[in-house]
Amino acid sequence: MRGVLISYFPLLIVLVGVVVFFGVRYLYRKFVQEKSEKYARCPHCGRYYEKGNYYCPHCGEVVDGDRSDDGPVS
Repeated sequence: MRGVLISYFPLLIVLVGVVVFFGVRYLYRKFVQEKSEKYARCPHCGRYYEKGNYYCPHCGEVVDGDRSDDGPVS
């Protein structure tokens, strides 16, 4: 019986490693990558704001310089 457990031990270690690898990969994609698609980091205060905003909601500085409707009004 002991010989059977010893022979399956490396397989068990590999299986646990695979489960941990894919678990971490799933969590990274769910939380970190998803956040980078929705949010951007303010260059002034370093906090996250939703992409598409013109001003940072935390510090009030201009964060998006390519807005086309801020020209002079005639």
